[in-house]
Amino acid sequence: MAIRKKVAELWQKVRGHRAKPHCVDFGEVLCQEHEAITPRRTKHGRPILRVPTEQPERENYGKVAVFETVGIALSGGGIRSAAFCLGALQALELSKMVTRKTDYLSSVSGGGYTAAALAVQMSNGDRAFPFARPDPDDYRDSEPLAHIRDRSNYLFPKGWSDLGVNLAIWLRGLFANVLWVAPALLIAAALTVFLMTWPTPALLPDGPVKTVISRLLGLLPNSYPLSFAIAALMILAMIAWAIVRSFEPAKKVESISTTALAFKRLLYVLVVLVAAESQPIIIRKLLNGLAPEISSLLDTTVVVLTAISAAVVAGARWIADVLKAVEGTPGAMALVKRISGTLAIWLAAAAVPVLLYIAYLALCTWSLANPGKTAGYFVASLVMILLALLLSPNANSLHRLYRQRLAAAFLSSGNNDRPSQPARLSGLDIAAIPYPLINAALNVQGSQEVNRRGRNADFFIFSPLFSGSDSTGYVQTSRMEELDGNLTIATAMAISGAAVSSNMGSQSIRPLAPTLTLLNIRLGYWLRNPRVRRGLSPEQIYVLAEMFSKLDEKHQLVYLTDGGHIENLGVYELLRRRCKFIIAVDAEADPEIACPSLVKVQRYARIDLGVRIDIPWQELRRTAREARQDPLARAEGMHCAIGTIDYANRGRGLLLYVKSSLSGDENDYTRNYAVRSPSFPHETTADQLFSEEQFEVYRALGFHAVHSLATSREKVQAPGTIDTLDQLASGKPDVQALFDGLRGLFDSKPAPPGALPVGVRPPRH
Repeated sequence: MAIRKKVAELWQKVRGHRAKPHCVDFGEVLCQEHEAITPRRTKHGRPILRVPTEQPERENYGKVAVFETVGIALSGGGIRSAAFCLGALQALELSKMVTRKTDYLSSVSGGGYTAAALAVQMSNGDRAFPFARPDPDDYRDSEPLAHIRDRSNYLFPKGWSDLGVNLAIWLRGLFANVLWVAPALLIAAALTVFLMTWPTPALLPDGPVKTVISRLLGLLPNSYPLSFAIAALMILAMIAWAIVRSFEPAKKVESISTTALAFKRLLYVLVVLVAAESQPIIIRKLLNGLAPEISSLLDTTVVVLTAISAAVVAGARWIADVLKAVEGTPGAMALVKRISGTLAIWLAAAAVPVLLYIAYLALCTWSLANPGKTAGYFVASLVMILLALLLSPNANSLHRLYRQRLAAAFLSSGNNDRPSQPARLSGLDIAAIPYPLINAALNVQGSQEVNRRGRNADFFIFSPLFSGSDSTGYVQTSRMEELDGNLTIATAMAISGAAVSSNMGSQSIRPLAPTLTLLNIRLGYWLRNPRVRRGLSPEQIYVLAEMFSKLDEKHQLVYLTDGGHIENLGVYELLRRRCKFIIAVDAEADPEIACPSLVKVQRYARIDLGVRIDIPWQELRRTAREARQDPLARAEGMHCAIGTIDYANRGRGLLLYVKSSLSGDENDYTRNYAVRSPSFPHETTADQLFSEEQFEVYRALGFHAVHSLATSREKVQAPGTIDTLDQLASGKPDVQALFDGLRGLFDSKPAPPGALPVGVRPPRH
């Protein structure tokens, strides 16, 4: 028994099969979060959250009330968003909004860089806000901020010397993927050669067997014999099925029968057979007379497609950004961009498959020229498959490089590039920091249940207490860290910012999935599924699922990418927690100021949560577009809008929306940069190599957007007759006063015409 137990333990260790983690529902997650943040609220004199102790009440917790909690959401947008959000947090902290009055800090992608840095720095040291000036009379940066600014080009922190390292890591993953693709090509080539040279009946010994086989083959055409046979059988079977169906009694409720599904699969087999039997015909033509011309054409094709593949590596994100920018935009130019972008995608998608097909043809012709080598194809394939089984899907992707670069820039301090401790999410000091929610996207392109709405993704969070999603369940983060030793706060931050990958949630470009996978353009992460105990297949085959977008929530591993691949604002999880006051900092690339992430979260909130957000932002758009036309002209625009959150019969909340935009009253060096960079402050997210100036102007803009609001120096678009924060906050330089000043909006009694909400004084003239 002891030997058997040891063998079982060893097998579990080798295969990674451990006991299934205990999953809980969202109600229990919310209860434990509120229990964890209550001591911090008490310390700063805020009301205690009364959490039920009985299990039935805990399961329904959060479905029947709005909580007096405050949340800050930091949007995605790479290093651009990280800088803007950092400035916004600096301005908020002037009124102690971050350290004392905020309960949740929800972040996505680039906003998560800053949020993770804040959480790690405040969990270490003296628990103070890390980005404040060390001396009020000294305008120099704090040490953590100076460290981040110095490494704002985090992908190449040492310049050109890092190019070789990055290239070597990418090539390592590329060659690792060859171990999966090459066996398929070798086996296909060997089978094709076998079909071209298999024994004919003339080689069989005389007798009844030879006679039967000869007569059967005589009925089939010389070309496509198996395809013809399968097609004939399908026709006969269809006729028989139609006759049988005619004698069946009528039924009130009908469903697709197993027979129909069987015919569907048989049809797929027929298509594969036709393609397979076409190959000998093509290869014979290559070998008979057309070889010189075809060979020259193939050489040219290889060169062109190789160049296209290289362009895919460099421009995959740019193509996606172009299509996103023109989505839903009217006009001829937008139509031209959509058509050209779509054609570019399909051309890029065809590049690698065509190159692989050319390699297959070359293997076939070489084997025909060297008949004794075909058996070697099978041996080489077996060796490669065995080597591929030793590979981990995360080990050779770009995730580890990305994680290391981010950790060195945002999670280390001083002059070193080593991340500070604690490295694990469960080790963060919840009593010292706003409770962090790091948002990711669970890719479910192949799911028949979760993906009914065609989103291709589900919401997935990492937090100090629990990690997971509704579709996988939530499990204690400490337990997940035991199952996956690589799961750290740096890993969660890198997953949340995995903007480019083979599968990208609702932003997936399916035709490009095989190409991006094979070319190792993979920032996503394969994580142990909280809900699944074990799987029968080796985890390495999930790389093939990634290639063909067969991803779901039921297998041993799940595939996670950028949280912006489902919701880029970070507000959704705060709405689920029914926060009374939410500050959303939006720094995504939005040159048209169309606020697409805000619009998307409004739709998700209404469909999923039964929550309605009413926020007027159109005036913000108008003034921002005017200010961008001449950044040096002084103007009085706005960066913020205020709206209400209607939790139906459970109460109301408030949403303060801070937009990365120009208002015309920024400082000199910010407006000067805007003149020299017309796309500012919406430069492409593909630019992750920020200069010192770029980082500073975005940080300064984020600080200005919030600080001007808090000091009543700029207008703000809000419901009703409210148009300045001076009215809202009664002149108090405190963003929290905004929440207090708008309490009248939540009164159940209708206000008389022209009246202002409670606590709001009329404007000064």
